[in-house]
Amino acid sequence: MISGRNMGSAPECSLYFEDRGLEPVHAGIFYMNGRFNLDNLTDLTDVFVNDVTLSKNELMPLSFGDHILIARLRLQFEQRYQLFVNA
Repeated sequence: MISGRNMGSAPECSLYFEDRGLEPVHAGIFYMNGRFNLDNLTDLTDVFVNDVTLSKNELMPLSFGDHILIARLRLQFEQRYQLFVNA
């Protein structure tokens, strides 16, 4: 089931991108234990945080300024409630 924290190419995702390189549900960003975390939900395409590759279902705590690469999509985690997309 797609929840509000997911991103991918499925229109049901909270962060929906029309990109053929993305899986329908590719990754998730969620808040847990006082931190935002990125969750890689696929093993077909690499997900990176600051050039570190995440394995499928691996969680990575995010810090402000982190660079995220999901397929060809480049994101930067800037502020507590903002995510900038550089397309």
